[in-house]
Amino acid sequence: MAFSSLSLLLLFVLPAFPAAAAATATSDCVSAGSTGLTTVVVAFAGETISGSVNATGCDLGVYVPPGANGVMVTHAVITGANEHAILAQNVVGFTLRDSVITGNGLAVNPKVPDSKAVELVGTANSTVISNTIVANGADGGIALTDDGPVNPGALSPGVLSASVGNVVEFNFVNDTSPANCGIVLAGFNAGAGVRDNLVLGNTILGNSPKNPGPGDGQIVIASDGPGVTISDNAVQANTIDGSLLPGIVVHSNAPGDVISGTDILNNNIINNGGYPVGGPFTSANDPVTATGIAVIAEAAVHEPNPPTVTGTNVLNNLVTGDVYGIWTCQTTQTTVVGLIGNSQTNSTSCPAGP
Repeated sequence: MAFSSLSLLLLFVLPAFPAAAAATATSDCVSAGSTGLTTVVVAFAGETISGSVNATGCDLGVYVPPGANGVMVTHAVITGANEHAILAQNVVGFTLRDSVITGNGLAVNPKVPDSKAVELVGTANSTVISNTIVANGADGGIALTDDGPVNPGALSPGVLSASVGNVVEFNFVNDTSPANCGIVLAGFNAGAGVRDNLVLGNTILGNSPKNPGPGDGQIVIASDGPGVTISDNAVQANTIDGSLLPGIVVHSNAPGDVISGTDILNNNIINNGGYPVGGPFTSANDPVTATGIAVIAEAAVHEPNPPTVTGTNVLNNLVTGDVYGIWTCQTTQTTVVGLIGNSQTNSTSCPAGP
């Protein structure tokens, strides 16, 4: 999918929005609960927030604290945050819709594990729908993560809470940091995890050797802490146009991690990359040439409790401009049906593991 500079500009041109219920035009930082961060807005349960939020000088634009259920951010423009435009933590029924998230992630703290523009940590039954998320720094656009001893979006630990039943749909993501991922589902805490989430109908522009541009792109499902369980998530009908790494990645990384029941359905994946040869995070399990979909368990030789990936369904995806349609490594029960496009090799696997 190609976008002209004019069409990208038009994505910023929104109608005049009504005055915000709790938004502000200038920064006035307050504490964001126990996160160790600062914010402009602290939401309360059932609140609707719209209008302009200028978070310049603050870590966050909007913080939705534990227990503030049913918050809606709609027709908002959020800019200037050092870390996240929005951090929602351990809430039910949060909604972000029809908003522009741009110019955030300007001065990230390296001690924050995951610095996405929109960070949902330990949330349930929440929705991120029809937003324009562009020109942010840090390391990506949208994240669904669990919470616990590792709070991925903050400096301080949180309370153990899974990411369950959330939907990320019909968003446009095009961020500028070279380390950006578009949409990430990631688990960091054993006993919490990430399950039953849906990523549907999003458009992500990244870059690749064939399609130079900003950001890594990608949709990623990853387990990033020992003993993490990620299950029954779906990535469906998205367009990923250009990514420095494979377009969709399912990646089990740490000892005892289990990723199961992932559905990758009806996606359009174009002009992607592979893992850099000799890169610090590249292993023999990873494809180093252009790949549409990568499903990988990063098990080391003779590892006593290796990570696993099982029961992945890869159905009816279109992959064009890549060498490999799908790369699998050390996975079990991976089903590939209806993989089409002009990739040189539809399906391949890494060399035999230990």
